[in-house]
Amino acid sequence: MNCPGHILIYKDSLRSYRDLPVRLGELGTVYRYERSGVMHGLLRVRGFTQDDAHIFCTPEQIEREIADCVEFARDVLRDFGFDKFQTELSVWDANDRKSYVGSEEQWNMATASLENVLQRLNIEYKVIPGEAASTGRKSISSWSMRSDGCGSFPPCSSTSTCPTLRIGVRRRRRYA
Repeated sequence: MNCPGHILIYKDSLRSYRDLPVRLGELGTVYRYERSGVMHGLLRVRGFTQDDAHIFCTPEQIEREIADCVEFARDVLRDFGFDKFQTELSVWDANDRKSYVGSEEQWNMATASLENVLQRLNIEYKVIPGEAASTGRKSISSWSMRSDGCGSFPPCSSTSTCPTLRIGVRRRRRYA
């Protein structure tokens, strides 16, 4: 993930709210050395290319940006024959405040934005409480689709996750 790099690019010049949304994306090579048994079959690779993107937008633009990303992801996956999905919405656990950064208002806005888009697009989803996370203290509410292309769904793991869309509830104050 290249969050710091995209934040530095965004901060490189003076911007107005009229410049938003700003969309940045890249393909990055990731190298891993997984121990035997951690992953299986062809999914256990040493290096792969992963796309990563960030959208800087106003609160008023969030739902439109989410909808565009979800529709784009569905279209691309369908082009490759993935047409049956399991959709999950990872949300924060209000009873575990110490594990999360950001205010309750920020978390509620992030969750509501993701849910509104999924409902508007008629996408069935399963809410996973307490799964919203990022590196370090938890700060991201996310949506993801999973499919194996055959209509069955493997156990939840990073090997079966297709697109993931996240809302960083604290990015503005911490980096901008």
